[in-house]
Amino acid sequence: MHHILIVDDEFAARETLKCIIDWEKAGFAPPVCARNGKQALELYSQTPFDIVMTDIEMPVMNGLELIEEIKKRNHTQKIVVVSCHEKFEYARRAMQLGIEDYLIKDLINSEELYFQIVNMTAQMNEDLDNQAQAQKEKANRIVERMLAYGTVTEEERAALNSLLKVEHGYLLVGLNVVVDSYGKHRYADDREEWGRKVDRFRSALEAKTMALAAITHDSFFVLTKLVDDFSLLNFYTNVIQYANRIRKLAKSVGIPSVSIGISNQSPSLDDLRTLHHQAERACSMRVVLGLNKNIIYNAIDTSCKAFDKELLEQRMRDLKVLLNDNDLEALQQVEKLYIPDLMDGFMEANYFRYVNNRLYGVAMEYLYQNNLSVGEVLENDQISLERIEALETASEMSGYFSRLFGELLRHEAETAGTQGDLTERVKRYVEQNYDKEITLSDIADTVHVHKGYLCRAFKEKTGENLMQYVVAKKIEKAKEMLEDQSLKLYEISNALSFATPQYFSMVFKKQTGMTPNEYKKSLAAK
Repeated sequence: MHHILIVDDEFAARETLKCIIDWEKAGFAPPVCARNGKQALELYSQTPFDIVMTDIEMPVMNGLELIEEIKKRNHTQKIVVVSCHEKFEYARRAMQLGIEDYLIKDLINSEELYFQIVNMTAQMNEDLDNQAQAQKEKANRIVERMLAYGTVTEEERAALNSLLKVEHGYLLVGLNVVVDSYGKHRYADDREEWGRKVDRFRSALEAKTMALAAITHDSFFVLTKLVDDFSLLNFYTNVIQYANRIRKLAKSVGIPSVSIGISNQSPSLDDLRTLHHQAERACSMRVVLGLNKNIIYNAIDTSCKAFDKELLEQRMRDLKVLLNDNDLEALQQVEKLYIPDLMDGFMEANYFRYVNNRLYGVAMEYLYQNNLSVGEVLENDQISLERIEALETASEMSGYFSRLFGELLRHEAETAGTQGDLTERVKRYVEQNYDKEITLSDIADTVHVHKGYLCRAFKEKTGENLMQYVVAKKIEKAKEMLEDQSLKLYEISNALSFATPQYFSMVFKKQTGMTPNEYKKSLAAK
C-alpha cells in the first residue's frame, strides 16, 4: 500500500480530495490530511508518504514553503500542487522546486486525478525497484516481436500479461506517435541535434508509458490501458488526455509537434496487431487533417474510401498536355489533384503517395523531353523522392509541386520571350479596371496563369510587387481626380472602389506622404 498526505486549509477541499477517487483501487491507504504546512511537516517527519498533495495559500506555513522544506529532506519526494490559483509566479516557483504537476481545483476531475496518481505510482515503483525497468524493457521487446511476427511463445505471452497486468475491467488502447517534420530535418543543419532530441523522446516514452515499440526512428507504438466503464465519451476524454501528455513529453525534450493516431479498445493482447494497424492508419490521416493532432481511428474509418484511379489518370494526361502547350493552367491542375473531390470522404493516405510519385515522374519526363537538366532549371534545388517523401500534408505537397512546375514553365516562358507580354497584359488589365476592386485572383484568372507564378514573374520583370502596383495605379488616378476641386473625397473613394473614404485617405497618405485634402490644397496653392 502507498500513502498520501493531503494538505489544505479548507475542510471541503480536503474532503473532496479524499473522496474524488477510489484510493484503495489506486493502491493507497486512506489519505492522511493536514490543514496547513506546519502540521503537514510534523506529520511528514513522523511518517513517510509516497505522495504529498498540497494547496498553495494557507496560514502558518504556505504550500511553497512546505514544498521547499520537504525537498530539503527528500529531493525525490513526489509532490502535486492542487490550487484554486492560476498565478504564473506560483506555478513557476512550484515547478522550480520540482513538483510533479500543478492542478487547478475547479478544473480537476476524477479521471484526471486517477490518471495522475496511477502514473506517479508507476514512477515510484520504478524508482524503488530497478528490476521494474528491466521488466518494462522486456515487455517492449515482446510487443515489438508480436507486431513484427504476429505471434510469440506461450511463455512470452504469459510474461507480457503479467508485466502489463492486463486484467478484467481494463481495455487496451494503442497509440501511434509520429515525430512531425522528422524527414525535413534530415537535410537541415541541425539534423544531428534533432536526432538526439528524438532519441531523448524515445527514452522518455520508454520511462513514462506502459509498453512501447519503436516502429521506425521517428515512429513509436505506445500501448496503454484504460478502465472499462462502458462509456465512449469517457474513453475519448481519457485517451485524448493521455495523448496530450505524450505531446507534453515531446515538448519537454524540444520536439514541438507530434501526430498521434489512436486505436479502438480491446480487452485482449491477441488484438495487439489490430490495435497497431488502427492507430497507424489513423495517424496516416494527418496528411489530410494536418500535423500535431490526435486522430481517433473510429472517427475516420467510415469516411475513407478508395480513390478513383481512372479519373486520376485522366487528370495526369490533362496535366501533360497543358505542360507541353506551356499553359500555366497546368499549375491549377496540380492543385486540383490535392483537393478531396475524387471521393465522397477523406482521401486515403496512399492516394497522396501515389500522386506524389506520378507528379515526380511527370516532372522528370518533362525535363527529358525538353532536353533540360535539373540544375539548369531549378539551380540548386533538387528533385528527389527523399525530399518528396518528407512532405507531410496535402497542403505542403500541393505547394511543392505547384512551385516545381511553376519553375519549369517559367523557364520556358523566359526562353520563349513571353514573360514581357504577360507583364503588359497585366498592366493593361489594371489600366482598364482601376475603378474596380482588383484582387490577385481577378488578374490571374484574366491572364490565365497561376497566382504564385504571376506575382513572381511580374516582380522579376518590373521590380515591383503586383498588388502594390495596383494600389499605386489607383493613387495615380486619384491625384488626377483631385485636380478637380469640386469633387468630394467620398466621390473619389467610391469611384476608385476603396472600401471607405477613411481607408482611401490612409492609403493615399502612405503612398504620397500627404492626406488627400493636403494634396488638394497644395494643388490650389500653385
